[in-house]
Amino acid sequence: MDKPLILIDPLPRTLDSICDAPTRRRLENLGRLVISEDRAMPDEMVDQHLPETVLLFGQTAMPRERIERAGRLKAIFNVETNFLPNIDYAACRDRGVWVLAPTAAFADAVAESALGMAIDLARGITVADVPNLFFLLGPNTGLGHNSVVFMIESQIRYVADAIKTCDKLGAQALAPTRAAQDAFNGELQRKLADSVWNTGGCSSWYLDEHGNNTVLWGGYTWQYWMATRSVKPAEYQFFGVGTGSRANRATSAV
Repeated sequence: MDKPLILIDPLPRTLDSICDAPTRRRLENLGRLVISEDRAMPDEMVDQHLPETVLLFGQTAMPRERIERAGRLKAIFNVETNFLPNIDYAACRDRGVWVLAPTAAFADAVAESALGMAIDLARGITVADVPNLFFLLGPNTGLGHNSVVFMIESQIRYVADAIKTCDKLGAQALAPTRAAQDAFNGELQRKLADSVWNTGGCSSWYLDEHGNNTVLWGGYTWQYWMATRSVKPAEYQFFGVGTGSRANRATSAV
């Protein structure tokens, strides 16, 4: 008897980011894995395997007609831990298909990631390796002068341009490259090194235990405005190019 078929469509995650090696081996022993990680699984691929699918991992669109065709489907695991409107939840309930999100499994990782992101963002807005996550008034965008409202307005414009750029490319998600993020923050810390905030000769709540200033912007507000006027595609990686639309892309603002 053939093993149950398990559909893996986890973009923007990968299977290795969802489960560790022992868990993956258990999953492989449980069933036959059909995986699409470098792009959203094409509709024809989903439709081909759906009648035999027992478990679905991902954010795959599942309207009622698909759920009715998936006669063996037992559960959908939303590995992005959000509940997008591309699933007919009423149809799932009628069919007895569980729709689950592994929120508890990500608790420690999210806490660690949040702490890391709190001190290391590109332009204080976007973060490498976490697609479609945008911060307002993130690290190094506070001020000891002028108005943070101006900074927030600049960030909102930048986020809007990021979404527009995704739409233009037909991408589902974007995230800055690690190299671009590190270059931006490295230059920012060099500018802050000789500032009064860092060299005032007294203990400062702007500095962490390593002497890094992760709170204040290191220049004039007009310079931040210039740095956030538009998204530079060369500094970003785009996910699901050619498959994106507003209907199936989730954006988080913090």
